[in-house]
Amino acid sequence: WDFPESKNAQVQTNAFYDGSHLIRINSELVVNVSRMVWLYTVVLLLEDITSVADFRDIVSLNTLKNKFLKDIKNDTDEGAAYLQECFLSLDTKKALNTFVITFYESALVFIMMHEIGHILELDDQTCEELNIISSQSEVSLQEKKIKAEENADLIGHIYSNEYVGEPNFFNMGPILVVLAISINRSAIQIQTDHPSIKNRYESVESKIFDGKNPMDIIHTRKLLYKMNRELQNEECWNDEDKNWWMNMIGKVE
Repeated sequence: WDFPESKNAQVQTNAFYDGSHLIRINSELVVNVSRMVWLYTVVLLLEDITSVADFRDIVSLNTLKNKFLKDIKNDTDEGAAYLQECFLSLDTKKALNTFVITFYESALVFIMMHEIGHILELDDQTCEELNIISSQSEVSLQEKKIKAEENADLIGHIYSNEYVGEPNFFNMGPILVVLAISINRSAIQIQTDHPSIKNRYESVESKIFDGKNPMDIIHTRKLLYKMNRELQNEECWNDEDKNWWMNMIGKVE
């Protein structure tokens, strides 16, 4: 499904006869999320397996990283199946596919449940069960819209975590969705009737790190820093939004 640039996804609020709802997702968002998932996974593997990896793995993973950086910036698809099939070792290929599938599926769950969250957060019983305050408690229309988006992100994160089902696993799906939304966008730090992309990023990041081991948090922040620095060097964000993602991550070398 394709929407205007301002629309990433939308839920049909009127339910079908069986209580289900239609969710439409912009095809460009789905593609960009996939690219972002691949990029993060490659950065993760390059960081974690370098000391024991086959030389061909290092070369192939770096080639994949550069390919996805170009694809994200230029909305292209050069293809990479030959690299995976011909040059990556079996163990690296398995690790790559496992992480990509997990992150991508959790990202899609986050998107879908964010949209369903717009319906759920209006229900008093659901709000009580999920420990959230409905947007209807706000006074102004703008505050209602912002609160609704914040609640939808929270609901998306809750169900995405449940889908992954492993409390010690860093569920990167939600933050990779926000990064995918940010690419080639302006006014990333500006709040309108939606929270700014920057605020959404910081919010999902804090939820991902909640309750995790401090050393593992530092490691994951390092991975995010490395990936976002590469994206910035590729000029995926405007000059006025330079370093928008660094406030909470901090510079980690």
